[in-house]
Amino acid sequence: MTLRRHLRATALAVAGLIALAACSTGDQTAAPTATGSSSAASFPVTLDHAFGSTTISAAPTRVVTWGWGSTEAALALGVVPVAIQAQSYGADADGVMPWVAEELTTLGAATPTLLTNGDAPPYEEIVAAKPDVILAPYSGITAEQYDLLSQIAPTVAYTGE
Repeated sequence: MTLRRHLRATALAVAGLIALAACSTGDQTAAPTATGSSSAASFPVTLDHAFGSTTISAAPTRVVTWGWGSTEAALALGVVPVAIQAQSYGADADGVMPWVAEELTTLGAATPTLLTNGDAPPYEEIVAAKPDVILAPYSGITAEQYDLLSQIAPTVAYTGE
């Protein structure tokens, strides 16, 4: 599979999951989300990726993103994650990319909890965010990291070759 097809497949899988998440009901104090035609009848949903597959049993209301571009994919669909990876390069002093900050403003949302950027996901910080699902389609996480994240919440990794 070419890189372009790989990225397209990953983007479509994440877009589908996020679109479904956007239609769920959750904490009324949560940031606004997009409206769509998906319903609870759309669950469970199973997504295939490099480490097998992940089944999401119900529409998630608390999404954590990990990896470059993962937050942008969620925001593009109107889903504001509860926690995002802080960025080291090109970001503001807090670790938020300018286009992410702009989209959060457009959506009328506060900046999500910023997760410490590093070689491995900050597991304790992710646990504290209480996610229903972890989206890591552009993360490059290892199998071991995937296993640890999956113990926290269903985790969607990048597609396999």
